[in-house]
Amino acid sequence: LTQILPTNARAEYCPELFGQLEQNGFFAKEITTQTELLEEGEQMQHCVGDYWDDCLTRAVRIVHLSAPTGEAATAEFHLQENTQHYWLNELRAEQNQDPALGLDEFAQYLLRYINQDELTPQRQLLWQEAQQQALIYQNQARPSYERLLDRTLLQELRLVVAYCQKQSDWQISAKALFRGSLA
Repeated sequence: LTQILPTNARAEYCPELFGQLEQNGFFAKEITTQTELLEEGEQMQHCVGDYWDDCLTRAVRIVHLSAPTGEAATAEFHLQENTQHYWLNELRAEQNQDPALGLDEFAQYLLRYINQDELTPQRQLLWQEAQQQALIYQNQARPSYERLLDRTLLQELRLVVAYCQKQSDWQISAKALFRGSLA
């Protein structure tokens, strides 16, 4: 789990571009709250949970995609200021793996959908809102995140510590609490 530490009053919601979309059993859900974004990062085991500022201030759209087979991916769409059209910046499956073939095709379909002429007013509105949010937060401190260890991460940390303890040349004096790097 990730805990959000108190910050200056940041927006908790991004306006929707399209909301949800289903096509031939594939499903897309636009992520519009910071809580949903953090949950997406935890569920998919990648860093998208840290992209909230980009969603607010650059009109970045994060979308959860799922296939009829149950496979899932996260799509990151960026808005080009001069054209007011989105482009697909990144598409990653769980643990930053490459997505299944059908999901990348669906992401391209979604890209064409969100760039259609009928959504031009909504894209422009999102860009204007992002510019306003950027001004509001320009002088505020960035939020702090503290990633809490879940059961799996705790077990992995125990394995790393146990390995380190077995390395005789890594031993330190009783007076030192820690010496080394942790990633």
